Order: sequence, then C-alpha cells, then structure tokens
Amino acid sequence: MRALLLALLSLPACVREACAADFDFDQIRLSGVCPDYTKYATHSHKPFSEGPLKLSSQRPHPACRKFKSEGVEKVLEDLLPHFKDPDLAKLFENAYPNTLDTTVRWHDPKPPKSLLLRDSERWRGPQSFIVTGDIDAMWLRDSTNQLSQYQRVADLKPLLLGAINTQVEYILQSPYCNAFQPPSPSRLEPVANGQDDTVHPVYEPSVVFECKYELDSLANFLSLSNQFATHHDNSHLTPRWFKALETVLAVLDEQAAPTFTTDGYRPNQYRFDRWTNAGTETLNLGGVGNPLAAGTNLIRSAFRPSDDATIFGYLIPANAMMSVELNRTAAVLTKADASRHAARAANLIDAPP
Repeated sequence: MRALLLALLSLPACVREACAADFDFDQIRLSGVCPDYTKYATHSHKPFSEGPLKLSSQRPHPACRKFKSEGVEKVLEDLLPHFKDPDLAKLFENAYPNTLDTTVRWHDPKPPKSLLLRDSERWRGPQSFIVTGDIDAMWLRDSTNQLSQYQRVADLKPLLLGAINTQVEYILQSPYCNAFQPPSPSRLEPVANGQDDTVHPVYEPSVVFECKYELDSLANFLSLSNQFATHHDNSHLTPRWFKALETVLAVLDEQAAPTFTTDGYRPNQYRFDRWTNAGTETLNLGGVGNPLAAGTNLIRSAFRPSDDATIFGYLIPANAMMSVELNRTAAVLTKADASRHAARAANLIDAPP
C-alpha cells in the first residue's frame, strides 16, 4: 500500500485524480507499480474487444511483463489483423504471450558459478525458472507445455535452453519428483506446499515443491529437449543432460519391475504417503500403491498428469507418451552421433522388464 501511495503521489495531478476516481487501478496509469497478476486478472481492462463478448485486455503493462520477446510481438502483429472474429483475436492476444508475460520468474543466460563444492557442476549455461501460474514452483510437465508454442520463435532460444538446463538439474537431484523450488542461483525464496508427506526416496524441501512420481513428467523432459532439437540445434546435449538421461532411464528400469517375482515380494523404490482425507492425494497400502503385474512391458506411474493417484499403476497414456519420446530421443542422439545413448534409449523400448 505504501508503494502504491508513493507511486500515486509521483504522478501528475490529473492522473492522480483519475486514479482516485476509479479504484480499479490500471497498470497504464501505474506503470511503476506492478500488481500481482492473479489479482490483476480478476478485473476488466481496456481496450475491450469489438465483438459481442467485449472481452477484456489481460496483458500486463509492458513494464510489468516478466519476459519480453520481439519475435512473439511480431507474431501478434502479423496474425491479429487476419482474425475475422474480434473476440477470438482478443483471446489469442491475451493467451499466446501469457507464459512470457506472467510466469518467467527468473532467467539468467550465465549464472555465476557456485562457491559450494557440491554445486560446482550445477547450474551451468542458461537457466530458466518457469512457474505454473499461481504457484511459484516449476512443474516438469507444465513448463514443457507452457513453452512448446514458442519453439519456432528464434529469439527465445536462450529461454528454452535455460528451461532444459534447469529441468536437467531438477532430475539429477530428485528424479521421482514432479514440481520444484526456484534454483539456488535465482535467490528466490522457496515456498511451502502445506502438505504432510512421507516420501521415498527422500528429497530436499529447498529443492522440491512436491514429489509425486508421474511418468509423463519424465516424458515431458524428453519432449522439451526433442522439440528444441527439431527447431534449433543440439546445444542442449551437455554432459549434464546425458547424465539426466541416464537417470531417467534408471527410473524407468526400476518402475518396470513387478511387485512379486519368483523370489517373492519386491518392494518398490518409490513410496508416497500423505496425511489427507482424499484418497486421490496419496498411495494406498501405506504409500506403496497397488501391486504391479509381471510381463507387461509397461512402466509404472504412481500419479496421473492431474496429480491424482493411479489405481492401476501401468498408466497407458503416460506409457504411450514415454514410448514416443524415447523414440524421438533415440533419433536425435543418433543424428547427433551419440549412438551409445541412442542405443540405450531404443533398447529400453523393446526390452521386457
């Protein structure tokens, strides 16, 4: 409130009077004070669309946008005049740049090297922290899909490469987890998810926001990398990336194993037990989940993309996506003359668990 008052006092008198008369403060009047977007988006803002719906403009003021791209603005400039429906045009104008406008919480093309020995190899190259929207945490799945529509925009290559590098570091630290805290070089404060979870493997809360093992999260990591290779180059294929790939494949091997073998019961590496009264929020049988059959050639996913627990662990859509992305990864690596890793990915597709 104090910052808002100071900003008002610093504006010309005529603007102050206009603001005082209309408590729905517009960012154009207060370009130096950026409101929280989740609150800003609950109000209407001019100019409205000229169609029957009179849709509100929901883009933040340029000074309040988290990340700017000339390429994205050029897409809007080129496409908007061709929309026949002005309401649809307003929807596209609001939605297409929204990830850049509101969810790029941090991007650094070259973070400083950490003085901590344990972090000496981490956070190399561009890094990007893309939050899911109203929660200051980065989901592997969400960030991949938030950025996919920008793969063809040339000036966003550093941002995309940064997101891949950041996902790499998350997977190397906690490959079973789905959502993560801000990278340590960002100096952003971690946020608590307010849950009481007991998880194995144990994770570091300053690194992980939530640790629901979802097979599609790992598939989306591969998807973001494969999209980047298709539209840009192979600059993401760093030693850290290959290490993350091997980590992903190790998880897939582990989660392809059945609950019971000829030797008897085999405990699963991943367990998740949350104190909750909602059955969809935790795994049954004390966090172990339902038994897994042998001989399926499928990989377990403890949770769905909706973050709800699976009843039958071999979630078919997630397995289908992983199969597609492993094939694409194998093709990218073969083309990049990284045949050893390509063979590893291809063999996993065909080999029985």
